[in-house]
Amino acid sequence: MAIILSINLIYAVLIWIFFKPEKSLVWLKREKYKEEHHVTEGAIRYTKWGALIGILMLTLIIVVIFILTKIEIA
Repeated sequence: MAIILSINLIYAVLIWIFFKPEKSLVWLKREKYKEEHHVTEGAIRYTKWGALIGILMLTLIIVVIFILTKIEIA
């Protein structure tokens, strides 16, 4: 049960990063800067690609685990 919860949490974070890359890049760094932090287009693009690859890799790992352990999805 804890594994399913943690996988869902990872999916949620990756989806948030994909759809809100600007906010995810400055999430814990807001206190460091007095003015608004500027995020470049390259950093946004890189973050979105990283989140997408993470989502795809996590999905692939889950599918492989289900196939190798022969667990039926029902």
